Amino acid sequence: GIGLREKIRSYALQDHEDVDTFEANRRLGHAADGRNYVVAAEMLAALGLQKISLLTNNPDKVRQLRAGGLDVKRVPTGTHLTSSNTKYLRAKKNLAGHLLDIGFTRTSRKVS
Repeated sequence: GIGLREKIRSYALQDHEDVDTFEANRRLGHAADGRNYVVAAEMLAALGLQKISLLTNNPDKVRQLRAGGLDVKRVPTGTHLTSSNTKYLRAKKNLAGHLLDIGFTRTSRKVS
């Protein structure tokens, strides 16, 4: 959505300013999550696909592909929670509505 250079700048902000991925993108002048799946929907339609199973926990991907005319069945993906990704996954779940069912692991607590 924002390109590799800006993504790296976003990571640096997250590391040095202690902000989540969405706030870092906003501070750089981008939408919290500016990804657009219209072209993906068009490519799938051009291939003759009308119905797909999509491995994702992101409801926005499903919504955008459905808006593009596809019949989408969401297949949830597993998530491994670690001390390194807890903050990131919490932001995805709480701020972007990702459908994450994260259980306990030896290295972290459950994300709510």
